[in-house]
Amino acid sequence: MKKNLRTVRTTIVFGILLASLFIAFGSNASAGPFTLTPYVDATYDTVAAQKVITPIETTLTIPLYVKYSVTGPLVVLGSIPEYISKTTRAYIDLEIVTETVPNFCTATLDVPTINAFIGEQPQEATAANLQVSVNDNAPGFEDFTVQVKMTSRRVSGLLVKIEKSEPTVLDVRVKPKFAALVNVELPTGNYLEIGPMDTADFEIKINNLGNAPTYVNFELLDFPKDWSPNIQTVVLVGSGLEGADAASKTVTLRIKPPYGFGYHNDRETISVKVTPTYYRNPELVGRVDTYIFTIQSRGFSTPGFESALVFIALAGIAFIYIKKKRKN
Repeated sequence: MKKNLRTVRTTIVFGILLASLFIAFGSNASAGPFTLTPYVDATYDTVAAQKVITPIETTLTIPLYVKYSVTGPLVVLGSIPEYISKTTRAYIDLEIVTETVPNFCTATLDVPTINAFIGEQPQEATAANLQVSVNDNAPGFEDFTVQVKMTSRRVSGLLVKIEKSEPTVLDVRVKPKFAALVNVELPTGNYLEIGPMDTADFEIKINNLGNAPTYVNFELLDFPKDWSPNIQTVVLVGSGLEGADAASKTVTLRIKPPYGFGYHNDRETISVKVTPTYYRNPELVGRVDTYIFTIQSRGFSTPGFESALVFIALAGIAFIYIKKKRKN
């Protein structure tokens, strides 16, 4: 009896020793006996991505959702033991494929790595956020793609070995908003001095700095009575993406002062409101600016029948000349 008890004790001690050695060497081993194959799947918040980005002003935040699963012998035999699935973590590295990012776009990730538990059913990992912004060179309402690459790391443990996954590439489609941005140049200035019988011509050059063709509307405001201003009411200016020539147009503000008989020394101002709008949707309006032009009308103005007086004077001179000729 004592001999059997001693044998049992020896077996238990020997077993504990073997288990200890197995754990000690197994924990330092590069791989466990069971090899699993990982799969990474990903989606993104399409509602957030469908919001248009205002160039320069806003940054779009798009949540990314990553799912991780494995297949292999443990899965075929039934299911992954609960101990392994709850204690073994997979780490998934996220990276933006910079070659796919347009030069007018800036794209970043708020976290470079996320983690998920091991399981034969897809386990949703902690979400990451893709942040996208664009400058005013982004084409208005033309969507583009930012690619995010995801790769799970190699996992090596006592019982399982999980290889590094094949890269998963997620295409995230976003769309910039219309940037109504125009620059106004006044090559002839905004002040002219003319005579009452002359006309003041102010050149207004419009440069489209936005990201789409733009209608520029002109409206005359508060012009004085008896003055006659005239300007083209609307002009279509192409986008800079179409070339420098297409992105610039010049219109002329023409002003005729009153020319009533007598001496004039009139100084007046005329305001022009400039409103840019998207050429496909006039409700998308950019910044509205008002420009003031000043005209000084100075000089003497005749009543308007000068030509008749000149004709009569010439006729009188001719009559006198003919009369003298006959008398001689």
